[in-house]
Amino acid sequence: MKWASAFSQDLDLERALASVASEIDTGLGEEGPDLILVFASPHHATEYEKIPRYLDDRFPDAVILGCSGGSIIGAHRELEREPAISVLAAQLPDVAIEPFWMSAEELEEAIGSPQDWRGRLHMEPEHQPVFVVMPDPFSCDGQALVGSLQEAYPDAVTV
Repeated sequence: MKWASAFSQDLDLERALASVASEIDTGLGEEGPDLILVFASPHHATEYEKIPRYLDDRFPDAVILGCSGGSIIGAHRELEREPAISVLAAQLPDVAIEPFWMSAEELEEAIGSPQDWRGRLHMEPEHQPVFVVMPDPFSCDGQALVGSLQEAYPDAVTV
């Protein structure tokens, strides 16, 4: 397992992405990442759709997950109300990564029926899942989501 992180404050999104991608290349080497977590400030909102396209072109074998945030943390710092993009990338040999997205309505239904998670995710507790969740705080009760996942997968780690 190998991790690399990168951070850019450049307001120009293409330069910011080129910078963080170069740092990820340097940190991980030729094999490239299996997982990329990306966080972008609202300063890039008009171009958000470019972020996964760029990263997918640069790192075609990686699963890319991300979200926007008012405060962006990375590279030992936190920026509020300033342009920023932060990327955390990992090489995870022998790890299956299964991303999923659910609408607010689907999440509400799943949270209310923890026993249904296994069918929704096609994953049993013995798979020893680790969940990285990025709930929208305005449309999802994050504590209820984590509680529901813990009920369905009692030994799972949820971040």
